[in-house]
Amino acid sequence: MRMIIRTILIAIVISFIVYLITIYTSALIRFLLIFIVFILVIYFYIKKYSKIENDLINIKITNETLSKNAVSAQNEIDSLKNKIKPLEKRLNVLEKYAFLGEYVIQNPESNKIIDISFNEIKSFLLPEALIIYLYNEVDDSLSAVKIYPEQPASKNATKIKDSPDLGVVQSFLNLKIHNLKDFQSSSLSASSICKNSEFVICIPLFFDQEKIGVIEIGRNTNFDHFEKNTLLTFAQYLTISMRMSGLMQRLRKENEQNEKELLLARELQQSFMPSSKISFGNKQIDFYHRPLREIGGDFYDYFKIDDNHLGIIFGDVSGKGIPAALIVSIVKAYFSGLSNDKLVSPAYVLSDLNKLLTDRIDILHHFVALFYGILDLNSNNMIFSFAGLESPVVIDSNYNIIHSFELESPSVGMEKNSCYNELELKFNKNTSFLLYTDGLSDLFYKTDSSGIAFVLEKISTLKGNLKDRLIILINTHDTEIKDDITLAVIQYLV
Repeated sequence: MRMIIRTILIAIVISFIVYLITIYTSALIRFLLIFIVFILVIYFYIKKYSKIENDLINIKITNETLSKNAVSAQNEIDSLKNKIKPLEKRLNVLEKYAFLGEYVIQNPESNKIIDISFNEIKSFLLPEALIIYLYNEVDDSLSAVKIYPEQPASKNATKIKDSPDLGVVQSFLNLKIHNLKDFQSSSLSASSICKNSEFVICIPLFFDQEKIGVIEIGRNTNFDHFEKNTLLTFAQYLTISMRMSGLMQRLRKENEQNEKELLLARELQQSFMPSSKISFGNKQIDFYHRPLREIGGDFYDYFKIDDNHLGIIFGDVSGKGIPAALIVSIVKAYFSGLSNDKLVSPAYVLSDLNKLLTDRIDILHHFVALFYGILDLNSNNMIFSFAGLESPVVIDSNYNIIHSFELESPSVGMEKNSCYNELELKFNKNTSFLLYTDGLSDLFYKTDSSGIAFVLEKISTLKGNLKDRLIILINTHDTEIKDDITLAVIQYLV
């Protein structure tokens, strides 16, 4: 109505303006012009307002469509939420399984594992009663280790032979799931703690036919298929976790025992090592031994052959640990059993020991990089043979290499019929003879290909004697030590 009145008023105003403009024309022409203008104004305004009205109608229709679509979308969202809820529930359960598995690895204590499993089952299924029984082999009973709601301790044990009709007992004996007091009811009865619940389930805990215990759970609402499967999976996880807990605790005890035995073995091995420093007049011998593990394969020893000669043994057995230590014992026992007339020839000793080890290579599976020298205590001479070791070097007082003895023979025990040369060294004043295992050269291998020359260059700026400087360098080097390191320094002093 407003639109019609507004259109007529606008037409009248425009017609009056036309009337004023045509006031001096004839009445007929004036009337026709006013009539035409009036009709045109009404036509255009009616057309304009019709379009607006159609637009408003379209907008209204669009709004109604959008409103319907919004309702439909909301319904679809609600439907998706309903579908997602079970998935979220399953995801929540999977997270609990994952947490339990990680916890077992980090904290293999069965009591804590039972506590966590008990609380997870209780929070997920919201039972009226929940009991976890563990089998006590001593008195042939099922002991309730976790109970909800809590009960006096006197009710925490169930003798198996005295309770044949209890569902938990039959579930334990038969390793079967029993549904009590529901649509699959049986003649078996629930425990006193669960007897007031409408629905009760007993699930056995066992691993590879080894009986561990039972879970009994009671609720006033029935368990759906997903809840039963989840409970069964919880029981399986609990069983596996307890089994893992037992194994890990046993392994921990065995490891502790092994560590004690290895520590004892190391102490014994170290006790067999002689003093790390000896002197004979102007001759001084320093040793340094740093095993990578509790028991190493590097070794050294010295002994008097007679009043004028000192035997020196320095070696590195392939491999590490107890097998290497056994080979060390064999080598030392071999030297102890040789007569003095045979000990005076280093080449003979290495050849004879090589024959002994190669004859047993199928059993021993190890070989020995070995140095055996005889130091004349009345002169500045030393004869020696070596096989498989890093090249020994003679060093002056400024830590420059005077001479390096190149390796010519394979390790002892590696090849039958190996030949070993006998070498002689005449010490000059203030010179040193350095023996070292590959643990030292390996430590600096990536740093410089020149090996021992690079090491000696590095220690020239340090303080102390040759052995002390080498130890400082080893302890301050930033490369990880990956092998035993053993040194022997024979010095001829002024």
